[in-house]
Amino acid sequence: MSSIGRLVKNIGSLSISTMVSRLLMAFVGILIARHFGVTQFGQYATAFAFINLFLIFEDIGMSRLLVREGSRDASVTGVYLGNTLFFMIACASVLYICMIVIASIIHYDAIVMQLIHLLGLSLFVYCFQQRPFYSVLQTYQRLDISAILEVVTSLLTVFFLFLVIHYKLSIIQLASGKLFISILMVFLSFWVIIRFARPRLDLKNLKAMLKEALPFGLSDIFYVIYFQIDVVMLSILRNESEVGLYSAPGRFINTILLLPQIITQAVLPITFRLFKKSQEDLKKTYHMLFHYFVLLGMPLSVLFYTLSKEIVVLLYGDEFIQSAVVMKITAWIIFLRCMNTSAGTILTSIDRQKIKTFFQGILCVEKILLGFILISRFGYIGAAIAAVIIEISISVMYFLAVAKYFRKIRIFREIRIPLLSGAVTLVTIHLLHKFSSVFFAVPMGLIVYLTTLIVFGFFNQSDREMILTFLKDHSLGRKLCHIMTKSFYGEYE
Repeated sequence: MSSIGRLVKNIGSLSISTMVSRLLMAFVGILIARHFGVTQFGQYATAFAFINLFLIFEDIGMSRLLVREGSRDASVTGVYLGNTLFFMIACASVLYICMIVIASIIHYDAIVMQLIHLLGLSLFVYCFQQRPFYSVLQTYQRLDISAILEVVTSLLTVFFLFLVIHYKLSIIQLASGKLFISILMVFLSFWVIIRFARPRLDLKNLKAMLKEALPFGLSDIFYVIYFQIDVVMLSILRNESEVGLYSAPGRFINTILLLPQIITQAVLPITFRLFKKSQEDLKKTYHMLFHYFVLLGMPLSVLFYTLSKEIVVLLYGDEFIQSAVVMKITAWIIFLRCMNTSAGTILTSIDRQKIKTFFQGILCVEKILLGFILISRFGYIGAAIAAVIIEISISVMYFLAVAKYFRKIRIFREIRIPLLSGAVTLVTIHLLHKFSSVFFAVPMGLIVYLTTLIVFGFFNQSDREMILTFLKDHSLGRKLCHIMTKSFYGEYE
């Protein structure tokens, strides 16, 4: 199968399977919130965010380095896998002890401390499945398998959560069940990946690997701090109830943000190779990603902004009604993230990871400072405002860097039509929702969005060819691969 064919297959299977998995996990979060209430859900979210601040140091970018080097030369995959596993086992042992000690110093209450013990062990184990094992599958462009494993994990979690609810078990017992599931899935994942690459230990290369992986690791560290530090700061500066009100819509928005992440995971092995073989094709890929991410992000932001109250009440119940304002604010992160993901992907692909890491370090400092100012004064609403400000900063930095080192995109020219279409859609849904149900207002709003895009000429010739293919041809996969190859990649592959 050609690279483009494999890319389309990966995006398709990974999109479906991962969205199923993430929707199941979002469903888990909703059930936990509804069953245990604002305070206990806040305790759960506090423990989760605190653990993640340590979890990010477990492989410091070794798994992402495995993808890059394995994509370029499959023969080194076994060595990179073996060294990564060795380092992660040693590192996880030290990090877990440090986590427990620091949590004790902070004086979290007894429930949060127990959750940190159990969920911490669970997440440190599960990290082996999520990082090195899935990286091997990504290297061999078998993301369909990793997606299946993810779905199995989610189904087991949902099943156990139903048992927790049915037998009225405690949130501590829920954490114990997650630990058992993590151990089970790690053994299953290892059994799968050794069919592709067997780990080989080569400690002589470990130092060089760590040096190469550090920019990836720092990027991941800053990225997770960016996502989790606001929850930790809320738990320290305010209280666990506010953590619950902030985290509930945040978890749902993060599920939606998986859409650009899924596409990025499927594209990265291709863009790594294109950087070495055909930078012209890589430039076309960059423009394609930006074009479709913008198309995707705007209606999603409009939808969650307009219907924030209805979505929160539907998902979490009246107890979380105050979370609606958080969803209204953070809804715009979806559009911003869809935009800047294309630039972030290219910075990684062109070996400018150090610049990306530098930016993320600046953004972490910015978020901590904004957090102290806004969370201290406005609580969970201040945390939501800070998150949007940071996402704007990310977009500015990433696009300036890509323009300097690779290719400039005329951003305003590209987004002006989606912005106009989004504004018209927002007004349409808002007005229709006053006089009709959401089941009428939303479809009409999406029709207005697509119509406005068409009228103002957003879709180019390549888009039109792809649409015509879906309408006329039954062998969609083969024809779509052909059109994408012709339109975006020329004679590559």
